Amino acid sequence: MDDKFTDEVWGQQYNDLEIKSDVRVHIKVATIVEQLFLNKPDDVSVLDIAAGHGALTKRIQDIFPRWNFQINDLDHTNPLSGAVTSKIDLNGKFGETMPEFDLVLCIEVIEHLENPWNLFRELRKVVRPGGTLILSTPNSDSILDRIEYLKYGHAFYFGERGFVNSGGHITPVPDWLMRKIATESGFEIKELNFVSTKPFVRKYMLPEQFLLKIYLRLTHKNYNDRSINIYVLK
Repeated sequence: MDDKFTDEVWGQQYNDLEIKSDVRVHIKVATIVEQLFLNKPDDVSVLDIAAGHGALTKRIQDIFPRWNFQINDLDHTNPLSGAVTSKIDLNGKFGETMPEFDLVLCIEVIEHLENPWNLFRELRKVVRPGGTLILSTPNSDSILDRIEYLKYGHAFYFGERGFVNSGGHITPVPDWLMRKIATESGFEIKELNFVSTKPFVRKYMLPEQFLLKIYLRLTHKNYNDRSINIYVLK
């Protein structure tokens, strides 16, 4: 892995706020939000779940300063003017006590939780009918992840190393399961965006990658170069 590249995507800041994920995910999510809501009214209500230090919320607030923001589980002084903060248990029935929102951001959260089915059921209660949910999670189906499974028995962002480095990745949710849970919970996936995994493929992995691609082609199995999946749901 290119250490210089790793430093460029992890441990970055936005307006002096720590970004607790791959910075490319925040940039991509902000771009998606801007495209989806470019011609929407100024009174959009937004919930950012497990907002960390508030870097993503601040990035979006800079694009849409008139929106109404609520931040959940913020572990830093609130950097946002006029934003509301709250504490909720994402493993519990949090949707029963919360208002509805036009836009809910759930970025790099689901893989930290005990029960992704519960998260979706509760999110259905807080996303207003016609509203939008943007949710991201590590993709465990990529070529890189398949190699990691073969070598170490877990996907790239998981296992003991992933648990320590990520602050607690415990639940991989592959794409097929994400779609199943979303559908059963009353959501429809409208878009799948992604951050590429290619920069994390080490040089010594290239022969393994080549052989694995041949095998997957011969067996007609799907493969991709996605590293982090970003879903847009309604």
